[in-house]
Amino acid sequence: MANEKFPNVSDRLTLNFVNTKISRNGKIIELLNSVEDFQNWIEQIILTGPKYSQQLEFIKEIYTNQEEFARLIEFRDYLYKELIYSIDSGSMSTSLTAFIEGISQYNPFIYKKIGSTFLILPKYIEREPIKNIILLDLIDMISENEFCKLKRCYNPQCVLLFVDKTGRRKWCSMKICGNRKKVERFSKK
Repeated sequence: MANEKFPNVSDRLTLNFVNTKISRNGKIIELLNSVEDFQNWIEQIILTGPKYSQQLEFIKEIYTNQEEFARLIEFRDYLYKELIYSIDSGSMSTSLTAFIEGISQYNPFIYKKIGSTFLILPKYIEREPIKNIILLDLIDMISENEFCKLKRCYNPQCVLLFVDKTGRRKWCSMKICGNRKKVERFSKK
């Protein structure tokens, strides 16, 4: 059974992945502390059914050792840093572009028929396929003009990122930050 501790404030795999660190009471809390936590995160993503859930289902058993897990955390932290840079600067960094291009050359995609549909999967499953799938989602964000709508939560204590599709969204989630701020304002009255 998936653990509901992950915020998953977006329908984007990339953002749900980088949002596996949260802030509580002014402290950064790591939600992915073990391979088991990562497996639980994948299960929660699969259950909520965003794009690429089928790919995650296909590759979820690959990440079973601590060394692979440590590389995933490094990747997550790198991607978060690059997304923050992109939000602050208003454009994607050249290092993120080079990273995406390098990963896609190192591990290209193939089409695999699963049931009645074709899935886009990394050609070499043994080469950290989650990176490819997350970067595929990031490429979708760029091509669907959502990358330029990336935002940080309006709560300065929050570290979560989201796509502001309407141009009016301020909070990562009303449940996490928005409602708390409204309650604070109401209490001061």
